[in-house]
Amino acid sequence: MRVLLLSCVLTLPASAQILPPLNYTLSANENIGFYGYDDNGYVVNGLGDPIPGALSGGLGDLSDAAFGQQVFGGYSNWSPYVLWDGTRPSVSFDFGSAQTFSSVTVHGLSYASAAVYSVSEVRLRTSFDGLVWSDPESFLFSDLVAVDVPYALNIDLPFDSERSGRYLEVYLGEASYRRWIAVSEIMVTGSPAAIPEPAAAGLLVGGGVLAWAAARRRRFAAV
Repeated sequence: MRVLLLSCVLTLPASAQILPPLNYTLSANENIGFYGYDDNGYVVNGLGDPIPGALSGGLGDLSDAAFGQQVFGGYSNWSPYVLWDGTRPSVSFDFGSAQTFSSVTVHGLSYASAAVYSVSEVRLRTSFDGLVWSDPESFLFSDLVAVDVPYALNIDLPFDSERSGRYLEVYLGEASYRRWIAVSEIMVTGSPAAIPEPAAAGLLVGGGVLAWAAARRRRFAAV
């Protein structure tokens, strides 16, 4: 488990770029219907999705490059933040093709006077097919409950982590489950994953077949 400190400055490696997702799946949408607490911008094929529970196949507030600012008044005007009350959601991004991920930044708001607390744990895992996933990697952050300001949790992914795939799942946690968490954006950076050219892939396969055949001949010759 890695323990990281908060960072509010985002620097990109020379080869990294912001990766726009093809769509994302949200494990839980409160669907409260007022005050802008929901993922109000979520759209599937040009249509909004008002159904409570999981959302899938579209894009919304968490990927629209609209970063939330300070909120005044306590209970209203929370858009573009998406809020969850006692629920710790996961967001699965589909980037359409294999990517090597460099960083993940979670933009949120801590507002203790309205029972909104900072995300204190982010867990990441990747997949190439959306079925088989890497082991989750957990990143812990210090508590910001006393700071009523927007914040950014920046995770620079180390080279020894499993950081390639078409899909990236981001779990958002708050250790003590003290009511609400609010997130306006999850930004992912990286670059297209290296994929062998067809000719090179053919050589690899062909080389493997030849090696297998040679080993088979040696085994029979020794009998």
